[in-house]
Amino acid sequence: NLGVFDFSNTERRMQVRAYNLWASQLGDNAFPSIDTLDPESIEDFGPYSVLLDFSDGLDDPVLRHIGAELAKECSADDAMARLSDVPSRSLLSRITDHYMQILANKAPIGFEAEFVNQSGAAVLYRGILLPYSSVSQSDSATGEAKIDFIYGVINWKELADQAMADELLLEIGQALEGVSLPNEAPDDVLELGTFAPSQDESEDEPDAAVDMLPRPS
Repeated sequence: NLGVFDFSNTERRMQVRAYNLWASQLGDNAFPSIDTLDPESIEDFGPYSVLLDFSDGLDDPVLRHIGAELAKECSADDAMARLSDVPSRSLLSRITDHYMQILANKAPIGFEAEFVNQSGAAVLYRGILLPYSSVSQSDSATGEAKIDFIYGVINWKELADQAMADELLLEIGQALEGVSLPNEAPDDVLELGTFAPSQDESEDEPDAAVDMLPRPS
């Protein structure tokens, strides 16, 4: 076990802010119009986001946007046009494990898991996927709202190996001996659910904690 899966409040709120943006764009539609979303202009979590375009099929979506931080993590280049072009042991590849769930359930999802990246480092990640629709808002055959874009926001942290983690915990414990810490009440924010960490060591059999998120009332 590599340790407790505990993102800071700031990191957790990245997904909260993404969800609140999505909810604010919803209006009376089943899903927000993709025309309301401009990832390039989102300074807060835009660099940690990706926009998938399913307009020409569900199997291999087009990458319409990859934020700078996410692009750096997966070594993105101009040749990376579709999800199938993404390296298998990158954070961006984790989206593949979840996007079919959002298409099936027609609702945002939040997820957390742990995996080993291409450098052999253990990484904990937390993400949210949000459904968007083209301007038409409906499938001409069924008259139902259609998801043809998914906006994802992911943040992560790399774990120290167990020996280093034990040493750090010991040093922290020694430093805090006799120190009285203040009790701070957490800010009142939308919680995306409580997740348990999971090991995601197989590319074919992901085991991530997933939460279906509520639609705003």
